[in-house]
Amino acid sequence: MAKDSFTNCHPLVNFAYFISVLGCSMFILHPYLIAISLVSAIAYSATLVGIHKVLKFNLIFALPGLLVIMGINPLFNHFGVTQLALLQNGNSITLEAIVYGLILGLVLVTTTNWFTAINHILTRDKFVDVVGRVLPKVALLLALSFRFIPLFINQFKKVLHTQNMIGQGPTTARGFTKIRRTLTITSAMFSWTMENAIYVSDAMQLRAYGTHKRKLYLPHRFDPRNWFILASIGILTASVISVKLTGFLSASFNPVINVSGITTHRNSLVTIFGIAAFALLANIPLLLRSYDFFLHLVQRRRSLNLQKDYINESYRSK
Repeated sequence: MAKDSFTNCHPLVNFAYFISVLGCSMFILHPYLIAISLVSAIAYSATLVGIHKVLKFNLIFALPGLLVIMGINPLFNHFGVTQLALLQNGNSITLEAIVYGLILGLVLVTTTNWFTAINHILTRDKFVDVVGRVLPKVALLLALSFRFIPLFINQFKKVLHTQNMIGQGPTTARGFTKIRRTLTITSAMFSWTMENAIYVSDAMQLRAYGTHKRKLYLPHRFDPRNWFILASIGILTASVISVKLTGFLSASFNPVINVSGITTHRNSLVTIFGIAAFALLANIPLLLRSYDFFLHLVQRRRSLNLQKDYINESYRSK
């Protein structure tokens, strides 16, 4: 996974950013904002996992989901005045329902692409860090669950491999024999789970857990950079919400398609301001990454200049 400044930010900054971007994309439902959010999500996910994985995911999963939602929505929703076809049951397929299905499909694609970035940035320790500040018991339960899942998978693989080695695995059987062997492995895993839970509870009791208030280990600290990024997220989000509440980022699809644009003189400036604020908000990780790359180039140029000066001085001294 590629590391950048946004990945190394405080977990609260990461949570605030993703909540803001996803909230504006999912609840405002403005085509301009959805398009900006989709492009930003694909671009940032590509920097984290690679462009090939992002394109493969969108072509295999996201694009078919978009087409399915776009095709199913007009079959169940018949609002709108622009009739395109009449079904046998008397209901009509309208342009407004198709466009609304397209918007919902784009929201789904946008959300899945943002979750690609979320899965790589909001790691388990960050999630437990944020939740542990408010709900320490829930954080402990989540930490135990996160730790238990990989242990369970590894133990299941060991049991399955052992059963296959002695010829009692479900992969070499059929019918009821395969079901019986699968139930045998499942029973063994349940027994191992209960035994592991007892070991964990005994260890926690021996470490005097619950006898007094304990402090959380929080490796993440706020610095001026985190405060600046969090303030920027808050200001940009408040700007987008304010423009939306004033009605300049409105989008309705029933009974007619009515989307606030940037062509009319009356609302063009306010709408452009709201779109620009959301564009900056959606591209904060990419802007931070570009800033780091620029600093890297400056430092590299300084290093090369120092090396050249040193070589020239050495040559002159000789």
